[in-house]
Amino acid sequence: MRVYTIVICAALLLATAPLSAVEKSERPLAFTDGDTLELLQAKIQHNGYSFRVGHNWVYDMPAEMKVQFYSRHPGRFSAAVPEDNGPVVKHLGNPLASQFDWRNRDGKSYIGPVRNQGMCGSCYAFGACAAAEGTYNWSKALFNESCADFSESFLAWCLGSLPEYGSHFFGCEGADFDYQELQALVDNGICGEPSFPYSDSSAQMCPSGAWGAQRVRFGSWYRVGCSDIDAIKAAIMNYGVVDAAVAVSSAFEGYAGGVYDDTNTSCDGVPCYYALTDHAIALVGWDDNPPEGGGGCWILRNSWGTSWGEGGYMRIRYTAARVACEVAYLSDPYTYGPPAPIPTPVPPVTVNIGRRNYFAFSDSMNIYASAGVIQSPCYVFFRIVTPYYGTLYLTSDNKLYSSPQPYIKYPITIPMQISSYHLASLRWGFEFPGIYWIEAGAVNAAAPLDEQGNVNYLNGTYAREIFSLQ
Repeated sequence: MRVYTIVICAALLLATAPLSAVEKSERPLAFTDGDTLELLQAKIQHNGYSFRVGHNWVYDMPAEMKVQFYSRHPGRFSAAVPEDNGPVVKHLGNPLASQFDWRNRDGKSYIGPVRNQGMCGSCYAFGACAAAEGTYNWSKALFNESCADFSESFLAWCLGSLPEYGSHFFGCEGADFDYQELQALVDNGICGEPSFPYSDSSAQMCPSGAWGAQRVRFGSWYRVGCSDIDAIKAAIMNYGVVDAAVAVSSAFEGYAGGVYDDTNTSCDGVPCYYALTDHAIALVGWDDNPPEGGGGCWILRNSWGTSWGEGGYMRIRYTAARVACEVAYLSDPYTYGPPAPIPTPVPPVTVNIGRRNYFAFSDSMNIYASAGVIQSPCYVFFRIVTPYYGTLYLTSDNKLYSSPQPYIKYPITIPMQISSYHLASLRWGFEFPGIYWIEAGAVNAAAPLDEQGNVNYLNGTYAREIFSLQ
């Protein structure tokens, strides 16, 4: 999460200094959140970069909205595993072209038009679907108008609602560094865009028709070694478009053309692919010798529409914005995977907390649930997801638990419509400020648990609200 208060103040102080002071500095100048276009242009000139910036809808977005918009984040619990380059290793050492672009391979495009995620923090779904589409199209010889178009909404709202992925990615709330969105494409597959068309609304439920639609599944996914430029090229050329992530700056937001560059080049995470990034993108090719000179660049596909950058794309230096730290690719797509069981429809249960900002140690939150008519008794549940304490579960006895079992023992059963059910009044005693979220939902009382004894989310539904502690 980016701390805008401090960064913006620093930027304002720098912006009030004469440009001559910027020009006199000998070291490269970093881009900071809140840099004005004039200051960005001065820094670009000082650093000898060859790209342009200008106004666009992302650059002009209010700072408080960007906190949620840039939704890629560290996981609450580390799930790091040893790097596995996968089958790309057999291609290492083979000759690589100086230029490569999946938008024009032998006169054919193997990737569809640029998409726009809107105001939803769903960039992870667009990065994953771009990689899936590119891999599938190349494998199945689909190009130009025949290119596959997968449903980002199915990934975000349907697969993200499953318990094995919900703590890693969901809806407009982003995804962590573990690429479980790719694992979901391996385990469950992805349906086409018509089965669940994209919307940037932050409150959606997965339609039953999407669960029953035919899907493409992938055999596996792999990470590429951090900053291994040749391995990334080999993955792109042999397996299709790859998923990646960047650390966004004000200059990245305002990018209007040219070859982007910045000072964020180090993969300094532990492990290295946990380097701090906040936005998922895809890479469709490279150019070792762009007309601007200065070294090679990737061809980056963004999800901010065609009005941003070069028709929705960016040319970016090989290690700028940490773009080479967290690359992953898919392989072995199945033509169609068998659909998973269709969940029993349960009306969505929503939650209302009144406001989005609370003060730790000195504030209380009243939580209310509402739902449409439920034809059969259901257990209503509620939980708080925190970056420090994991998930806490609330039941009808107004107590918080670290395990989901109590709300089965103490259910709130509602056989009729509820417009405002008071779940709890909580006084915040957490000492850590940050972004949290709450979830409310229902499972059918006739089948609350699955065969493994876990809460049967496939037989229910839930919604989320984001809030912050200060």
